[in-house]
Amino acid sequence: LVYIDELLDHVLANFKADANRLYCTGHSMGCMMTNYLGSSYVGERFAALGATSGPMMACDNTNTQKIPMWQTMAQYDMWSASLGEDGNGMVLDGVNYWLIQNGFATPENVAEVRMSGATNCYENGRYSTVEWADENGTVWYRYTTVAKKDHVNLPAENFMIWDDWFSKWEIVDGVRVCK
Repeated sequence: LVYIDELLDHVLANFKADANRLYCTGHSMGCMMTNYLGSSYVGERFAALGATSGPMMACDNTNTQKIPMWQTMAQYDMWSASLGEDGNGMVLDGVNYWLIQNGFATPENVAEVRMSGATNCYENGRYSTVEWADENGTVWYRYTTVAKKDHVNLPAENFMIWDDWFSKWEIVDGVRVCK
C-alpha cells in the first residue's frame, strides 16, 4: 500500500495527470489487487474502480469512503460467477464487500441484498449486468457476467469499463461524482 501510494504521488508530480480522475483496474490477479487497493486507504485516491475476472483474495478494511466499482466475471472463469450461494466464496466476498462498503447492505442482510436487492438488471448481448444504485439513481456497484467467456480479458470489456464507467466518474471537492 505504501508503494502504490508513493507511486501515485510520483505519477502526479512527474506526469500530466489529474488527481481527481485516477482509476484502478486489472484482470485476474490485477482484479484481486484492484479489490485490495479499493478496500484500503489508497483506494480513496481513485475516482472509480473496474476489474475483470478475479475475486477478492484479501481485504485491508482501511477505506472509509464509498468507491464506485464495476466487476466482470466470465461464465467459464476460474471461479463461479454466480451471485447465489452456489457461487465461489472469494467472488461473493468481493461482491458482499462492495455492497456493504457502498451502503447497500449490512453484514446481516448482505446475502439477501446480493440476491434480490439490485436496483437494475439487464442484458446486452453476452453481458448480463446487475446494478445497485443510491436514492439519486447513481450506480455505485455494477456486476456483469460475460457469457461464453473463459478466464481472459476481452478488448470489449476494456472499452466498456472506460466508456461506461471510468469516463463518467471524477472527484469534485473531495466527493465522487458521476456525470
